Amino acid sequence: TGSVTQALAIALKGNTTCAILSLCENRLGGEGLKTICGSLEGLESLCELRLAGCGIGNQTDELGRLITVNKNITTLDVSNNGMSDPGMLQVLRAVYEGNVMSVLSLARNPGGAESCELLGQILRYGSSLREMDLSWMSLRSDAGLSIVTELAHNRSLRSINLSWNGLDDQCAEAVAEAIYESAVDPSIEVDDELPGIHTINLSHNRFKERGAMCISLAFQHLKGRKSPLRVMDLAGNPLGEAGVRDCVRAALSSETVFGLAGCSLTDRVWDD
Repeated sequence: TGSVTQALAIALKGNTTCAILSLCENRLGGEGLKTICGSLEGLESLCELRLAGCGIGNQTDELGRLITVNKNITTLDVSNNGMSDPGMLQVLRAVYEGNVMSVLSLARNPGGAESCELLGQILRYGSSLREMDLSWMSLRSDAGLSIVTELAHNRSLRSINLSWNGLDDQCAEAVAEAIYESAVDPSIEVDDELPGIHTINLSHNRFKERGAMCISLAFQHLKGRKSPLRVMDLAGNPLGEAGVRDCVRAALSSETVFGLAGCSLTDRVWDD
C-alpha cells in the first residue's frame, strides 16, 4: 500500500549502510517506484537493486534518474515488469551513459526494436557488463540480430541468457562469429579469468541444422586455439540429427560443454 511504501522510503532515506535492496514481487507500480527511488538517490552504499515483478510498466523516469545519479548501483534486476520500448529505453539510456552496470536482468519484458538497438550499442561500446539476462523477451530475428551481432565486439561480458526467444539461424551465424572473434583476438590469452564470454544460454529458440553447422564451423576454424566459451546451452532447439552431430563434433574438438537436450535427435544409429 501507499502508506507502507512511504514508511519504507523514510527508513531508507535515513540509512547509510544498505548495500542490497530487493523489493521483488511487490505491487509498487509507477508511483511506488517513484517514492522509493527518491529515497535512494543519496544512498551511496547501495550497489544491488532488485525490482522484479513490481508492476512498474513504462513508468521508469525516476529509475533512470536514480541509475544516472547513483553510480554505485552495479546490479539491476527489473525483470517481469511489463516494460515495452518507452520504459526500457529510460533504463537503458542510463545504463549506457553510466557504463558501470555489471549485472543486468531485463527478462520477461517485451521490449521493442529501439530497446534492442540500444542493447546492441551497450554491448559494442560498454565495458562494464559481466552478466545479462534477456530471456523470455519475445526477441525475433531482426531484434535479436541487433543484439547478438554486437557480441563479437564485446570483451567484458561473461554470461548472457537469451533463452526462450525466437532467435533463428541468422542469429546463430552471429553467435558463431562472436565465438571465433573472441578466441582469435590477439589481446586475449585464454584462461578462466581473462575476457571472453564463458556461458551462453540459447535454449528454446529456433536454431535448426544450418545454425548448428555455423556454430560448429566456428570451432573448427579455431584450429587449436582455445575458446573462452565454457558452456553453450542449445537445449530445446530443433537442431535435428545433423545439427546435433555438428555440435557434438564441436564439443569433442574443444573444452566447451554443450547442452543438447530436446533437440529433435532421432534414435537412428550414426554411421561415423
